[in-house]
Amino acid sequence: MPEYVLSSYIHAIESHLDPANIRHALFHQLTGEISDPTSNVRNLLWAARLGAKLTFEPEELPHLGDLGLSVLELIEKHFLVISSVDPFELFLDHYPVRPIHNPAVTYRKPGGDLAIVRMSMAKRICSPAPGELERIIEETLPSPEAEILACADGSARLREIFTLLKIPNSKGRAAVEFLSSPERQLIKLTRDVSRVHDPNQPCNWVPRSFYHSARWQGSSNGVSSIAEFHQRGIEDANWEFDLIEPTVSHMFRFPSPALGGLTYGARFCEAVLGEISWEAARTLDILEVGGGTGSFARSFLTHANGAGCAFNYHILELSRALAANQKSLLAAEGFSVEHFEQDAISFSIPDRKFDVLIANEVIADFPISWVRKSDHSDEESWEGEGTSYLKKYDLSLDGAPDSFRLNSGVFEFIERSWEHLRPGGTAILTEYGDIDDFPVQILHLNHEEFSIHFGHVKTCAEKMGFMCRLLTLVEFLQIDEDIPILAGNDQHIVCLNQVLKRFNQSLPFAANTKSDFETRFQASSDQMDVTGPRFVPLRYGYHYGPPLNEFKVLIMHKPS
Repeated sequence: MPEYVLSSYIHAIESHLDPANIRHALFHQLTGEISDPTSNVRNLLWAARLGAKLTFEPEELPHLGDLGLSVLELIEKHFLVISSVDPFELFLDHYPVRPIHNPAVTYRKPGGDLAIVRMSMAKRICSPAPGELERIIEETLPSPEAEILACADGSARLREIFTLLKIPNSKGRAAVEFLSSPERQLIKLTRDVSRVHDPNQPCNWVPRSFYHSARWQGSSNGVSSIAEFHQRGIEDANWEFDLIEPTVSHMFRFPSPALGGLTYGARFCEAVLGEISWEAARTLDILEVGGGTGSFARSFLTHANGAGCAFNYHILELSRALAANQKSLLAAEGFSVEHFEQDAISFSIPDRKFDVLIANEVIADFPISWVRKSDHSDEESWEGEGTSYLKKYDLSLDGAPDSFRLNSGVFEFIERSWEHLRPGGTAILTEYGDIDDFPVQILHLNHEEFSIHFGHVKTCAEKMGFMCRLLTLVEFLQIDEDIPILAGNDQHIVCLNQVLKRFNQSLPFAANTKSDFETRFQASSDQMDVTGPRFVPLRYGYHYGPPLNEFKVLIMHKPS
């Protein structure tokens, strides 16, 4: 009966994104595969790590239930290996590739050496304070590590590369272990090269520990709620949207072929004009709720003017830092915009009515209410601050767990919207969420946000009297998801800019298309033989900014 041990290439990672639920997992250094074992399996692996002998026949494991199936999976993924087998030898017929999730960039120095610009993959602190970027590491790669990395494009197996470069297996092994170490993770190995361009495959992952740094919670500035965070927690508008909370609007604030050559705000304006009845002779009143940096309003108004539609534009904004940025940006373009400093869930602007109300990527910031199944009744009943909304709007409980959240702040906002829209007016809400998924907290930001149960929100709006349509954001803006976009997040842009600054060039923190990159930077990139930047279609969802397929648009018409 074979004896199994834990592979020497298995490492532990932790997620501290949710301080109340620290998660532990294992990852394979060479493949990027992740295992999140149950406590029973974890105890078994811990025993193996301490030297316990694990003996079993793999073909018998399926008969042992879930535990046996889990162990069999660990064997198939080479987390557990036969004690007499060299774990590295199992991968000589795999193809080395550079993982798309690793932001590292290489370039050739004048003398011909291969230099790498990277960040540590050992850990990542989320929600950094202004100026708290991860440290950039720049180093010259030795040989044969540099040669192996240059060959890591999925075109040859590892043993073929060793033969081609005339590297003995022992030296090649050391080089692969150096490149794939948890600190670097510059290469991964895969059997299937047909999916190396898919960011969602294990060979393109860089498993790492995540540490949450929600700066404002319990801080000395006294910020203790979502509303207070927006009043005092935002210190710099551009930093907030560049590195903490990139929105779809922010990622597309420059003209993009994905939006027909328009900016997000301009494309949004086109979509709005298709939803409302307007006459060129009439000036419409519009209220934007939560104006971000002001780039949305600037693009919206510029496009509206070009289309011959005049708006009296107003912004409802709680953050003074963001309002200041909006005013500066819009004034520079000659736009006169009226601001109201109020909380969106309780806003009141007496004697003012609007034709259009836009809440773009805002409502996830609104408060939630809890509902829990009651323990004090034999019949199914509910308790908690959210129960009044269940009754008021007759919200569906299909698929409800014993404890769940409601987007109560959104319900309050819809009531305010009804009061402030003229008959025949239109309100448009965009946000991430789904038609029947209960709200979940998003934990990688520096403040609380919750996804939207659009089924509940639509029901609430219809109870108020709105006529509603629910679309995806891709449908609403007719986004071309086949456009290749620079893969990766802000870290990829930071590493690439470290190289481009030698030519006094830089990429903006935005969705950078392949065509735009080639026009602006290809000459510099070719001159330095830069490798690392990858471009994948928008539909893969691995780009700067949030995944588009998670966003919905609720269009609410108030009857005339």
